[in-house]
Amino acid sequence: AREARQYAFGAPILWSPFFILGHVWLNALNLLGADLRVDGYYFPYQRAIGLGTLLYGFVGLVLIYRVLRRYVSKELACLSTLGLCGTSFLIWYLTVENSMVHGVSMFATTLFLFLWHRCRDVPTRVPWVWLGAAAGVMTMVRWQNSAFVVLPLGDLLWSSWRARSRGSRARLWAGSRDLVKFTGAAFAAFVPQLLFWKATYGSWIYLPVREHAFQPTWLPPYMTDVLFSSRGGLL
Repeated sequence: AREARQYAFGAPILWSPFFILGHVWLNALNLLGADLRVDGYYFPYQRAIGLGTLLYGFVGLVLIYRVLRRYVSKELACLSTLGLCGTSFLIWYLTVENSMVHGVSMFATTLFLFLWHRCRDVPTRVPWVWLGAAAGVMTMVRWQNSAFVVLPLGDLLWSSWRARSRGSRARLWAGSRDLVKFTGAAFAAFVPQLLFWKATYGSWIYLPVREHAFQPTWLPPYMTDVLFSSRGGLL
């Protein structure tokens, strides 16, 4: 649809197994005598996507718990994870507005951070190919997620700088190879978005913000709403 093509392509890819299973189920019921719509918009399709969001969100919470377990006790990690889910908008986007991208975005971002955090104490063990693939997926789910790439790349650049200052040429070359692996895997994972842009806009690269063009202002009274509004204020 014209209105849908402006959004990132990652969430539909992650939802597709649930969508396909829902489609197969409806067709099976029709073979048994039911008369159900199989147009992709029927309520069971929406529920299938919502179930996918709920499952991805659950996995994301498990990953958050596992990260916390490295720093605090099992009980505190569990309470913190449940508190995060229950006292933020996350529970809303997992259970009510689960056809929106937020729950899937939480999963993709958490997976990326988990992979980085799991091996960051030993830079040579960081799975840069998998980390790059996760970066491409999370960016394809939601453009803003690309900001999290700064964390592992900052780690990599810092370790490379230290290696340079110490004259460790081998570690410096290893850091360069890691960066190439990360970039290549991220690009490969982002290819479906490029194909989608080419098919819908006729261009390999497209700036989706054109669809939401507006003239922002930081002058009062808008500055207060931008920062403090209960309907999405930054703070």
